[in-house]
Amino acid sequence: MFKISVLIPVYNEFVFVKNDLESLLTWLDKNYAKQYELVIVENGSTDGTLEALHAAAKTHKQLKIYSLAEPSFGNAVRTAILNATGEIGILLNADWIDTNFIKAGALHCKTHDVVIGSKLLDPTLDSRPVVRKIASKSLTFLLQKIFKFEFSDSHGLKAFRLSKIKPIAKKCTLNEIFESELLLRAQYASLKITEIPVAIIETRSPRTSFFGRIFSMFRELFTLHKISKKINK
Repeated sequence: MFKISVLIPVYNEFVFVKNDLESLLTWLDKNYAKQYELVIVENGSTDGTLEALHAAAKTHKQLKIYSLAEPSFGNAVRTAILNATGEIGILLNADWIDTNFIKAGALHCKTHDVVIGSKLLDPTLDSRPVVRKIASKSLTFLLQKIFKFEFSDSHGLKAFRLSKIKPIAKKCTLNEIFESELLLRAQYASLKITEIPVAIIETRSPRTSFFGRIFSMFRELFTLHKISKKINK
């Protein structure tokens, strides 16, 4: 079995594949001596991402590619988790590759089931625009008040024991806030969860409009509220 499975959902990430994928694979080779897999789930890309990934996979046996016909962040993350074959999963974003977190997350998984890389634990490490910080804090506030969420952040970098998280991921149905549902279900299942501070710098503008994401978030929070009632019965 692989030691770690690095998981990355991608949508129209041709630039990442061309500019950053090779360096990530080189780092993983150096630090994990082939005892890893890199699972990338492309979902509905139209910019040549899938073709570039298949080309890269020809020379990298550790690179596993999956493709979904339609754009869906939640389905992409769930597909990555369920197809991972390692002991520990490390969830990253294509525009946020933090090798320090890969090591720290894997280390903390020796004593915990889930490790949250929190953008909000240490404000000095968060270099995003103010509006993005407000959005993150607002989501966390709602999760804490409505669902009794016990942590400071729900979206971003994560590490987990795959044997523990796979049964939970199978039950998750949301898209935009899939990670929030995953963590809440993990908390309700009494998994051992911790969080560590991570540094973040926004390297590009958001792909979707701020107000569009807010609308989707509130719609899915309503659905999550109904789901949580069933879980807690």
